[in-house]
Amino acid sequence: MGAIMSLSISPLSPILQFTALSVVSAIFALMTPFTKVEESFAMQSIHDFIYLSNSSNLIQLVANLVDPNTYDNYSDADHLFRRLLNTSSTAAQSWDHKDFPGVVHRTFLGPFFISMLSKPFSYFFQSDDKFYVQTVSRVALLLVVIASFSAFGRSVQSRYGSTTRRALSVLTLTQFHFLFYASRCLPNTFALIAVLIAFAKWLDKKWNQFIFVVAFTVLVLRVETAILFAWITLYELFVTRELHFRRLLKVGIPSGLVSLAITVAFDSYVWARPVWPEGDAIRFNIYENRSHEWGTQPFLWYFYSALPRAMLLTVIFVPFCCREMLKTLATVSLLFLLSYSFLPHKELRFIIYVIPLLNACAANTIAVVIEKFEDSVTKKSESFLVAKLWHFLWPNDSSASNGSLVKDENKYDAIPANNKHLRRRGKHSVEDDLDQQYEKITAAQLQNSSDKCAAPNGWCMTLAFIVMAIHVWCNVAATVFMTLTAWHNYPGGEAVSWLNRHITTVDSYHERHTIGVYVCNLAAQTGFTRFLELEAVYYDKQPKLVDETFVRFGVTYLVLEKSDVQSLQSRCSGSGADVSCHIGRHIRNCRFLKSVTGFNGLDFSLSKQVVIKTAPMLWIFRCQK
Repeated sequence: MGAIMSLSISPLSPILQFTALSVVSAIFALMTPFTKVEESFAMQSIHDFIYLSNSSNLIQLVANLVDPNTYDNYSDADHLFRRLLNTSSTAAQSWDHKDFPGVVHRTFLGPFFISMLSKPFSYFFQSDDKFYVQTVSRVALLLVVIASFSAFGRSVQSRYGSTTRRALSVLTLTQFHFLFYASRCLPNTFALIAVLIAFAKWLDKKWNQFIFVVAFTVLVLRVETAILFAWITLYELFVTRELHFRRLLKVGIPSGLVSLAITVAFDSYVWARPVWPEGDAIRFNIYENRSHEWGTQPFLWYFYSALPRAMLLTVIFVPFCCREMLKTLATVSLLFLLSYSFLPHKELRFIIYVIPLLNACAANTIAVVIEKFEDSVTKKSESFLVAKLWHFLWPNDSSASNGSLVKDENKYDAIPANNKHLRRRGKHSVEDDLDQQYEKITAAQLQNSSDKCAAPNGWCMTLAFIVMAIHVWCNVAATVFMTLTAWHNYPGGEAVSWLNRHITTVDSYHERHTIGVYVCNLAAQTGFTRFLELEAVYYDKQPKLVDETFVRFGVTYLVLEKSDVQSLQSRCSGSGADVSCHIGRHIRNCRFLKSVTGFNGLDFSLSKQVVIKTAPMLWIFRCQK
């Protein structure tokens, strides 16, 4: 059975791990191709970098960026009219952040980087197929995230062994949120890339590179990561004392100035005003203390809700990792969670950075159990020959002799390679003593191979192994269920996609510039992006529907939520399929086309079956003069 365990985990090479992680994350991206409102800024920015920053649009782009007060001297109606003068030209569009800047400024560096990776693919698709480019952009993002995760995995392997790294990849594959967020254009996801690289440099003790990546992450991408890196820095300064305060200042100050100069220069140019995006976040969240306006959660919410959902059953194995991991990775993660809990507004994506650290701790626990389990089982006579054949086919050391088992160089994989207790003492180390003890124990157990169970430890390891195997399949089942739930969670994207197909087929005889589409607030928050806009069709996603906006259009489509539909009831006449609604002077003769359902919670029925509930969320109307 130990040989079977080896067969199951040994083929997981780094390339195979990267491929498996990328494929699973890509499946999540393809099953849920739309985005939520938290991703809106980055996704719209990627679109604008790809389609509004080429040479044909250079004049309009410069006009938008250089003069931030272009529209200040006009009323809203005039502004809309000027945008409608030439809706068939992409050059006439302003960048999305001009009309919808958001609560705080965000950096454009992450979206710009992804847009550069995705832009070559945009030439393979027509103007009406831009949504494919959105998918390409998300795949590009997830590949970068997985690449940084692989760098972190290599550092875990060099410090805690290859078995721990393979277990880390397996655990990550069975969990939903990390790989789901890997393709999400969230500010936290862009920061996660740099955070994982910083973790890798931390484990490798490459302090200069670690300090630079930390400075860049905090000052450019997400300022709240300063809490996480502060605990790491304090630990290395005062506990291990491997990081010196002089080095921190010598490298940190220039790194901070360079990072600050990059973000201020680039983002001020795109925002068309002097701005430090993360400084704006500090002002909003700390100085003005307004984050609670977006909802609050109890103090321990991260511990009893976010972590169990992100790690699933894997969370129970974290406390049993090796002592060094418990003192570093686990302690730093828990201190970050505890510190961040003081912020009333809480979301799972805010703590996504520590999930790999805690998974690494759980992976180390599993690696130790696997190795002890293999040892306890392969000592039996019936498994000894199979294990011997396995090591003969895949030898790790050619110096074996006397017909004994080949020495396994990864035998102590779960023991930290750089542990201070394994330092050299003269011409031999404690690891040599462990080898001798291992051979003595093996010989003793082989002499008693006729026993049904030579030691209670064998039963304990077997039971632990079975529990871990069951937990993996439970994680997979929960991940499948979460994926199906997320599948129903983007009614806005579904509605606009259906509407676009309707326009290109049923209403194809209308000229595009005579068609206007109003997208309500709910639809804009649950999937609608500029990648879904058809060429020459006008899309309006203002919070309030304005009748005068659609004065020029012969056909107007409305994507409305429940509150909007209820307000229309007093303006409708007729019944059944003959219902006609008059919203204003210019939006008249509106007829219902389709309703789009969305996720509406879970139903725990009396039969104890969990059912994903859906309900109508959006209604599509067609209005014609």
